[in-house]
Amino acid sequence: MKIIISGKNGLLGSTFAERNLNNPDVSCLSHQEMDICNYKSITNTIKNYKPNVIINCAAYTDVTSAEIDSEAAFRINSESLIDLSKICKDEGIKLVHFSTDYIFDGSKNEPYLENDEPCPVNKYGLSKLKGEENIRKYCSDFLIIRVSWLYGKNGNNFFSKAFGLLQEKSVMEIVADQYGKTTYSHDVV
Repeated sequence: MKIIISGKNGLLGSTFAERNLNNPDVSCLSHQEMDICNYKSITNTIKNYKPNVIINCAAYTDVTSAEIDSEAAFRINSESLIDLSKICKDEGIKLVHFSTDYIFDGSKNEPYLENDEPCPVNKYGLSKLKGEENIRKYCSDFLIIRVSWLYGKNGNNFFSKAFGLLQEKSVMEIVADQYGKTTYSHDVV
């Protein structure tokens, strides 16, 4: 079974790459090697690698910046998944995609289930929800995995930011009204 993993320079993609260094059937690709926002890049990559599975780790993950640059967030997290899903369907490729708990508003007093009604409260969450909807609409063989508060040694995440701030400051101010379950990138892989 041949597998392509997109987004190898991000937190999750780099963890996949680290774990699959010596596996000749797994190709971890950067944005430059396969741009999920570019139809021709996707089709050329599929022709060259002939995968059975694409694990999509490419994403716009900066929650705060998504409010300012929502066009980029929607292009990467939502619109790109139309072509990727259609191509996977046409080529008989299983698509594994990572989404987020940000598709929910957090008002439920117990853990969310996969079929709970989404209600994103920000543009990042909405961009990821629209991406899920595009996959369901255009792809026939897929798996959507929602992760929350992803962290690991690579990439930009809450823990790396907090650690950096603690190196610079003796007092750190953070929000106190958010709750979540952390997810270690190696556990996801």
